[in-house]
Amino acid sequence: RRALRTVSRHGSAAAAVEVLREVSRSIEVNEHLCSFALDACARAGEMELAAEVARDLVESPSAVTYCILVKGHGRAADRVSRRRKDAGELLAACAARIEAVVAEMG
Repeated sequence: RRALRTVSRHGSAAAAVEVLREVSRSIEVNEHLCSFALDACARAGEMELAAEVARDLVESPSAVTYCILVKGHGRAADRVSRRRKDAGELLAACAARIEAVVAEMG
């Protein structure tokens, strides 16, 4: 359990899921153990991987599992929103530069 907690906090989401799957070969994992890997996935924005873990390894999801998944989807949505804003600002800057070059030319 300690190794899973450490990997989930400081490693990648894929590494946390791999440790969880390795642990599940020798002991029956419970929702508490799965929550470490789910949280790593949520923090990394790896929501497809989180859904796979929840589907494959969490027998009876509780509010804890659902809260982690909701948190992860919220973070992923925030990342997309920031990227769209950044892309919009970049496009606006490019358009302004193009307009300036066209104005200089003519």
